[in-house]
Amino acid sequence: MTDKPGKRTPSLDPSIQMHLGRRLRSIFEEVASEPVPDRFLNLLDQLEKAGADESVRPERAPGSRHSEQLTPTETAGPSK
Repeated sequence: MTDKPGKRTPSLDPSIQMHLGRRLRSIFEEVASEPVPDRFLNLLDQLEKAGADESVRPERAPGSRHSEQLTPTETAGPSK
């Protein structure tokens, strides 16, 4: 596989790629199946309640109940 003439892109053996893919999927499946902490759920509920006022409602990602997209200032929290 080449990107530019004379240069080779390093590649892994397909069996190594498959092994890495299986390991990564198993790790991320475990994380994805963990329950969302109550603290986060409470924060998300507070955001939804605050969003009742259209003037402060953050834009919501399509098809997602709790994935409001906040500006960097809103996600950073209080500055110290």
